[in-house]
Amino acid sequence: MSPKAERTGAPIILASTSPRRAALLAEAGIAFEPLDPGIGDASEEELAARWRALGIAPGAVAKRLAVAKALAAAPKKKTGLVLAADTVVALEDRTLGKPRDRADARVMIELLAGKTHEVTTGFALLDLATGRLEADSETSRVSFKKIDEATLEGFLASGTWAGKAGAYGVQDEAARLLVAGVEGSRSNVVGLPVERVRALLARVALALVATCALAGCPGKTGSGLKTAPFDDGLITTAVTTPKIDVKPSDPDPNEPFVPGVDEGQPSHGLPEMTLTIGDKKITVELATTDPERHVGLMNRDSMPEDHGMLFVFSEEGRVVHNFWMKNTRLPLSIAYLLDDGTIRTLDDMEPLDLRTKHQSGEPCRLALELNKGWFKIHGVRPGDKVQGITPELLATGE
Repeated sequence: MSPKAERTGAPIILASTSPRRAALLAEAGIAFEPLDPGIGDASEEELAARWRALGIAPGAVAKRLAVAKALAAAPKKKTGLVLAADTVVALEDRTLGKPRDRADARVMIELLAGKTHEVTTGFALLDLATGRLEADSETSRVSFKKIDEATLEGFLASGTWAGKAGAYGVQDEAARLLVAGVEGSRSNVVGLPVERVRALLARVALALVATCALAGCPGKTGSGLKTAPFDDGLITTAVTTPKIDVKPSDPDPNEPFVPGVDEGQPSHGLPEMTLTIGDKKITVELATTDPERHVGLMNRDSMPEDHGMLFVFSEEGRVVHNFWMKNTRLPLSIAYLLDDGTIRTLDDMEPLDLRTKHQSGEPCRLALELNKGWFKIHGVRPGDKVQGITPELLATGE
């Protein structure tokens, strides 16, 4: 049966030749139609190498490649929701693609042995009826065992390294010889963060249902595809998936909304401002009250590049702070700031990590959260200053 969206009849099209992604969607009960986007491994490697040479982070590279695949597949279909993905394996500053041969696979596995690396999958969803696009990425951390020569030879003899970024597939029996543990989404390491994709489909379905209620469901366009500009940030879309109901109590997206910590919803509509770090401008939401700070960036599935949240505490809140990642699905980096904007400490935070407390080290009343790796990518260190912190801003902390 063709996967039809309940309200628009739009099929879900998987723009991928990966049997692993197809299996993940099938196991999740998400019906789809497979389609080869027509971008070969050589083209992917060339694009990835070019972007990494420009200093673009692995997550952004994976996201760009996913978008490229979605757009390449678009002319082959007239209607539907195109889902595309790409997975990047990175160890520190080095990105590992698919091995050319057994010797190349050996080099990759030897490089990963005894270390922890990151696996990032970018994913994109394109609505062919409107040309609107949403893209995001998920990062997991994989730890490898120390590997002796006999183990390495046994793994290489299995041949399961072929066609896989980083020369291994965590789902393969042979990979048990290598992998010590996975932190984060395991399906993401396989090739598609299924829960994030499911959440994306559910979220955008709500947007389309609301659109249908106000203006009627869109029909077939019958014209050429026009896509929204892609700038590595979040591009809002309106698509739909089956069996998604809108509750009358859903908050108005145009009004400020701060849910309870355990309500499973993100806050939205908070005031925003622009700050500057070095020559880079960032847009931050302001969390200035206890409810806003407690929810923070919980229950969000994406955040645009160069966006974040600034936590502003009152003078009474000038204490040693310990941030953690309860209900927070986004990998983040945090900076604790002095009143003049000077960065005192920097730390990376893993999604849903309830064990690690990220401490400020000294009393402060400002904390800045951005996408994980932002500070490192832009060469920001403790002692650098965030411009735009004013007495008027500090006075907003309650």
